[in-house]
Amino acid sequence: MARLQQSLGRRAMEQILGSADTCLVVTHEMEHLELFDRVLVLREGQLVYDGAPSGWLSCHSQEKKI
Repeated sequence: MARLQQSLGRRAMEQILGSADTCLVVTHEMEHLELFDRVLVLREGQLVYDGAPSGWLSCHSQEKKI
C-alpha cells in the first residue's frame, strides 16, 4: 500500500476488507486503522495493545506528546 496513492490505497483496502469475513493486515501505516474492528499492536515482539482502533489512536497520540 505504501506505493499507492492515498485515495487508491484506501479504495483497495476497502475492497479487500469487504470481500472477507476475517482479514489480517500487517502495516506500519495508521491512516486506515478506522476501517478495522480490532487492532493488535506489537512492539519488539510483545503484544502491547489489543482493542478498538480508536483506543490505540488516542493512546498513541498521547505517547507521541511525551
